Amino acid sequence: MGYKGKNTEERIKKEAMKLFLERGYKDVSMQDICNATGLSKGGLYRHFSSKSEILLSLVEDERKAEVSERIACRESAVQILTDYLDLFYRNMLMSDQSLAYALFEYASMEKDNPLMENSRTDSVLWKELIEYGVETGVFNIIDYRTVMNTLLFAYRGIRLWSRAIDIGEEIPASIVEAVKLLVIKDYRREKAE
Repeated sequence: MGYKGKNTEERIKKEAMKLFLERGYKDVSMQDICNATGLSKGGLYRHFSSKSEILLSLVEDERKAEVSERIACRESAVQILTDYLDLFYRNMLMSDQSLAYALFEYASMEKDNPLMENSRTDSVLWKELIEYGVETGVFNIIDYRTVMNTLLFAYRGIRLWSRAIDIGEEIPASIVEAVKLLVIKDYRREKAE
């Protein structure tokens, strides 16, 4: 795809993001996205076949963390976890930029839900990170699913509820702290010193 096509795709995603944030998923149509971008239907469909494809591309953009590459470079598992949790923390504080409501609507409307594939990708990522930390002796021996489910469902809940109530910084910080306590070996002792 050329420079102009890539710019158009980014403009579509930017405008669609605004619409999804404002209205959710079910109340946004491809025509709404055409109107917001100034594109014809043909111009829009040249880049995306459906609003679900646009939404899923936004989710994919939000999930990039490069965890596997950092493990391959043998970076500190604690630092990788800390950076990854910091990404979750910052996202939990950005309630005005949360796609959680649109994703909730999408998941409840669509029969074939590609978000399940995202969950499998998350599962592989967390498994790889936890096993790496255990192997290098800095993580407790713990089932990665416990860590992943604790963080991801708390994260998704915060992102969804933050649209309705002010969550503040304390709750996201306590979630991140709880994951560190679960995962990092001797974390309590280090914090107490």
